Amino acid sequence: MRGCVKLRICSPMFFRAPGEFSPTARGPRATAESLPLPTPSTIAGLLATSLGRYEQVEAKEWDKRVEQALGIGEGYLRGPYLLTENDDVYLCFADCVVKIEEIPKLLEAREREIDGAEKIKFIEHIGVQLGGAKTVEKGYMYTAKFVDYLATLGTTNVWVGMDVNDVNLEGIDEKVLRFGGEGRVAKIEVGQNQPLGEFVQKNLSEAPPHGSFDLFLVSHSLFVPDLGLDRIDEGAWIHLGIFKSIRELVREMAQGKIVVKEVEGQVCLLGAGYDLKMKKRKPVYLALSPGSVIRVKGEKEAVRQLYEKGFTVKGNRLGYGTFIPFSREH
Repeated sequence: MRGCVKLRICSPMFFRAPGEFSPTARGPRATAESLPLPTPSTIAGLLATSLGRYEQVEAKEWDKRVEQALGIGEGYLRGPYLLTENDDVYLCFADCVVKIEEIPKLLEAREREIDGAEKIKFIEHIGVQLGGAKTVEKGYMYTAKFVDYLATLGTTNVWVGMDVNDVNLEGIDEKVLRFGGEGRVAKIEVGQNQPLGEFVQKNLSEAPPHGSFDLFLVSHSLFVPDLGLDRIDEGAWIHLGIFKSIRELVREMAQGKIVVKEVEGQVCLLGAGYDLKMKKRKPVYLALSPGSVIRVKGEKEAVRQLYEKGFTVKGNRLGYGTFIPFSREH
């Protein structure tokens, strides 16, 4: 299949951000926050579950297991992004979502207050667990912070989308499934276009054969650096090894045809989720966050091939390491 998968949103959503959500780790009042957008493995896992192919999966590595369940083969997913009824595409940048056409202005201005940027709205749910006598159980007070796309974009028609390239989704039904945490649901819909891929193709068609490019990260890029934490200030630590990993990964994947000049962004710890079939957590990685920018110089064709491969050490066919390339030559 070539096209896109859209998950229609009907309420505030919860995509668990890194961190423990238990009184043991967080104290008497546990708090959990949602990521601005779901990770690629959340969407890929939902699709794999919907297709019901996990019984035939033999792979041991978490990403290969999902790939087999989806029948990806040499195909790939790219995203995620938000989509409205007007076909406007929004990508995540820090605590905002930005129209895809406005990202070049953001890269030039290096600030968030531009047309087409909307600050993400969250709402808090506070709850407790009640015992048999309707009394509050100790240690169960919690706060969950949900992301509200409908309020953020001021519309009742919002989808979370992923481009699909040569993936076997035969049998996918337009049905309602659990999506994310806290009992949230969404309706699966299928589209024929590829909002992200078509925009990338247009961008590259207007770029020179060789030049400078800004690679704007759409999804997390996962890394496992060799170096440990280095202290840079009082109370501040940075994983300097990730910058070395970025340069080496680009050089390896592009066969030396792209050189990293600068990286501007945010580094975080990110878990790949929970494997329901194996009944265990997936690994935790060091990740470059969506909205980060990798400035490179090299061949346009190599940039296109890097987009198709996915810029990450793990989960590239599931959508991790998705980026939008912008030429700096015009």
